[in-house]
Amino acid sequence: MRASERGLLMLTCSLGDPGARPLSAQQYVAVGKLLLRSPSPRPEGEKIRSDDLRLAGVGEQYADQILRLLSREEQLDRYLEEARNHGVEVITRLSEDYPKALVERLGDDAPTALFCKGDRSLLRSRFVSLVGSRRLGEIGFSFAERVGALAAREGITLVSGGAQGADRTAQDACLRCGGNVLIFTPERLDQLTCGENVLLISEGGWELPFSSERALSRNRLIHAMGEKTFVAQCTYRRGGTWRGTQHNLRYKLSPVFVCEDGTTAASSLIEEGAFGVTEETLESVFPG
Repeated sequence: MRASERGLLMLTCSLGDPGARPLSAQQYVAVGKLLLRSPSPRPEGEKIRSDDLRLAGVGEQYADQILRLLSREEQLDRYLEEARNHGVEVITRLSEDYPKALVERLGDDAPTALFCKGDRSLLRSRFVSLVGSRRLGEIGFSFAERVGALAAREGITLVSGGAQGADRTAQDACLRCGGNVLIFTPERLDQLTCGENVLLISEGGWELPFSSERALSRNRLIHAMGEKTFVAQCTYRRGGTWRGTQHNLRYKLSPVFVCEDGTTAASSLIEEGAFGVTEETLESVFPG
């Protein structure tokens, strides 16, 4: 791992320390831009010193935080070793195999690090995403199964979030048909098992526990990763599926295809720019 990637991890990840106060992705980018514009930039691989930050215009208190984070070399080594012991590898935003779609569609909001467990070769495939409610009606259930099965048949990796309901329905259908699944999970990676043809990804750290905030945050990754996003079912103006899809439509992360189930939610999303589709008319996830 290059020195720049190690620096990124120390600056933006807690490394198992809840009190670490790492930089956000946006803060990391902002500091990097200041250092690049510094009258005395340091060559890559050389440690940043207080004088470098001062010359770049970084405030004293902020500079102290950055230097403290960058002093955690041994902590980083222990953290990465423990990750490997749990079958987890890390990809930073500076890595060649980091998903380009996330950078292109999320910009500075793309995660600085992705912690991966499972088949990393899936990152080289094409993707289609599926989101939906935890409590599915009959129409939403059949639609989610259809998307998962079609993705498998067409050799497209299905991206979802691993939650009950639409996510797991589509994932199970895809795997039953011999397909591949990428799951952005808000759960601790060391407590999850990973079957064949599956890649689990967590942002921020492999040891971070589930939280509602992490569950909502990972929705943007699902929407941005796929070349298109299918919505099996959602509740009008409520829940993570609605909010995530609204965010997608606003920032155009990927084209949205919503199951026309006759609900107010589906009709509203179509009015706002989503494409309506039914199980009967869905013959391919990437038609001709």
